[in-house]
Amino acid sequence: MGTNEKEKYMLILDALTDALGRSEDQSVEEIKDELREEGVDVDSALNRLKKIQQSISMEAKRSALDFAMEKRLEFEKKRPDILDKFIGWTREQLLERFNELIQLSDFDVGMAHRDLESKETEDIRSILEDLELAYYRQKLEKDRDDE
Repeated sequence: MGTNEKEKYMLILDALTDALGRSEDQSVEEIKDELREEGVDVDSALNRLKKIQQSISMEAKRSALDFAMEKRLEFEKKRPDILDKFIGWTREQLLERFNELIQLSDFDVGMAHRDLESKETEDIRSILEDLELAYYRQKLEKDRDDE
């Protein structure tokens, strides 16, 4: 986004802000009409603002996912044994360990109510690996806090 575009957006935002500031007793349509009188293409401006908001929201989500992936990779390096730990386990063993971890941890209670019966054994193994890594991370953080 070039400087001229940024200035244009700032002018539009200023006009919108001014109109909203004066709009306490006005309807939405009255506000839009007032903005149009000031030369603002309201529909176009709203569409651009929505697209910018969506872009910012998506970037924030991508950033959060990237951060989560970094953390997971970091803990996988610290505890590579967790990833291969459940190979060969039966479905019943996986479910039993899943329930043990829920009871041992401070995880959200909602996790305990997942419908694991509808999941394939591979999916349960993957979820259990995630839980084990999260439990390990939780223990590390708790140990740091206790020091």
